Amino acid sequence: MTRILLVDDQALLCEVLQTWLEAEEDFQVVGRADNGETAIAQVEKLEPDIVLMDIEMPKMNGITATQIISERFPRTKVLVLSAFEDEAYLVQSLQAGAQGYLLKNTQAAELAHTIRFVDRGHNQIDPRLLKKIVTQVPIATEVAARSLPESALLHQPQKSAPEMLLEVEGRDVRGGTAVELLNPPSYQEFIPEPTSPLPNSKRESSDNHHTLNQRKNIWEAFRVEKLTKNQKINAFALLGCVAILLMLGSSIFPRNREARAPEPKQPRSSSILPVKAIAVEPVNSYRESRFYTGTVTARRTSELGFELSGQLTRIVVDEGSHVKAGTPLAYLDSQRLETSRRELLARRAQAVAQLKEMQAGSRPEIIAAARALVRDLSQQLELARQKSQRREMLYTEGAISREQRDEALNEQAVLQARRERAQSQLDELLAGTRPERIEAQQSLIQQYDAIIARIQLQLQKNILKAPFSATVSRRLADEGTVVSAGQAVLRLVENKAPEVRIGVPATVAARISPGSHQQLQIGQKNYQAKVSSILPELDASTRTLTVVLTLDESIGTEVSPGQIARLKLDEIVRDSGYWLPITALVKGTRGLWSCYVLSEPVKSEDGNAFLVEQRDVEVLHTESDRVLVRGTLQSGDRVILSGTHRLVPGQLVRSLP
Repeated sequence: MTRILLVDDQALLCEVLQTWLEAEEDFQVVGRADNGETAIAQVEKLEPDIVLMDIEMPKMNGITATQIISERFPRTKVLVLSAFEDEAYLVQSLQAGAQGYLLKNTQAAELAHTIRFVDRGHNQIDPRLLKKIVTQVPIATEVAARSLPESALLHQPQKSAPEMLLEVEGRDVRGGTAVELLNPPSYQEFIPEPTSPLPNSKRESSDNHHTLNQRKNIWEAFRVEKLTKNQKINAFALLGCVAILLMLGSSIFPRNREARAPEPKQPRSSSILPVKAIAVEPVNSYRESRFYTGTVTARRTSELGFELSGQLTRIVVDEGSHVKAGTPLAYLDSQRLETSRRELLARRAQAVAQLKEMQAGSRPEIIAAARALVRDLSQQLELARQKSQRREMLYTEGAISREQRDEALNEQAVLQARRERAQSQLDELLAGTRPERIEAQQSLIQQYDAIIARIQLQLQKNILKAPFSATVSRRLADEGTVVSAGQAVLRLVENKAPEVRIGVPATVAARISPGSHQQLQIGQKNYQAKVSSILPELDASTRTLTVVLTLDESIGTEVSPGQIARLKLDEIVRDSGYWLPITALVKGTRGLWSCYVLSEPVKSEDGNAFLVEQRDVEVLHTESDRVLVRGTLQSGDRVILSGTHRLVPGQLVRSLP
């Protein structure tokens, strides 16, 4: 089994080449690369037997990659497959270590034969490029040929082309010629037709002599050809190329073939290649899937902090913890607030007691004492009044002085005032506390309640709680840190099924209805999501509208915020063409593709033979294992499905049912 690595920056060409090559039982395509650097890495990893190398590629061209592969991996052989029919590229490729050089329009059968030939250790050059070199430097070719022994110009007539041996500079080089193995008819324009074969009894003795004379005639024709000045310059410039070809063992001329054409006869069914074909019908449109990329986002994400400043004393959750709404997460230092709250509670209790006393009124003992005081003062006042009257009489008689009379009057007045005050207190006790005082006391108690409630609220705000069920994403502060009001301490991400936000063009968004279900690809899985809304504002940078999709809550932790999501939308493209299997494509000319169709019927033993005709097509769309093409195909044409690498235009095939 020959292991092959394909190196070309045209992905579709690599895909078609892989399809062709893997149709051969002894070939295995082990990898593909789109530039020289990747090719070197793939050779080191996969260890292929053959590398099909393109020349013009990004990053590193094929010639540089060929040189590195030849030096580092001598067991791997490089076969250049290029679109350039250029002698300079040929020389550079061979100098870099390539074992062969083919053009990209080479037939598949010839490519397969060349791969096997190179894999056996031989060298191979495309005959068209070889012919171009030979016709440009006939004199240089003659000089190089004259330097070889006569045996190097003769083929062994008893052996087939792949088994011939050429004696070049004292060593045997096994392999047929590039002309003979690739495309024999292309060289018959400058190889003379062989004469009729000799009788069997004389053939063995005269075959070599006849071939040698023919070679000499060819060299003589080349020698007498006149060269212009430019031709001479080209001859010396390309002399090195011819020397390399001769050293590689690539013989210039094929041995003579039998010229006698076989007599035409009706083909047999057993000798005609069987193929499968289908009739193609035109289509006016096709469905194309487009993908739009967005990200998975959580419905709610919060960075939580305290409303008050203070010292962070405790965090009761870790990163990754799942919490429910209302669960305490962290605490601030609350000792000062607790002290103030207890003090206010004591003052309030005192005010409440006083209010109760006011509302209950004075005790009977106090009222009785007040009454006794009033009676006592009344008696003292009566005595003072009598004393004052006697003094007034004595003063009139001149028995006492005026001062003594005034003292009696003053004592009477003092007792009168004391009695009135005691009577007022007694009346107050009997009437109870005034309503205004009770209301004032009640207001004082309410003031204490408000202050205590404020402190209680501050104590509650010193506890950080989860606002919704979520997962702790990050801890932004640690215990002992003095945090300010509003400073983030924890980051929470909601646990519910996340949302997906994807930007799409406005024309595409117009075809999406809110509430519809769409298919999303997240990671390696596909999910159904519901379109919850389409945001009305156009993104200034991407010029897209944001589509918000909601995933089912049963997904759980399968999807995480930040993952890439792809929205798949099917679009109907109006374009006419024909659907073909990708195996029906054949590499055409000028960068086009072709396919083979069954053309004119030909009589055979079973009457079911057709000629193969090539039709140029243009690839419009690729879908899995089929392509949509347009070109020279017509409705009803029967296109050959597979095995195209074994076919050439004009070949006779028979159609399988």
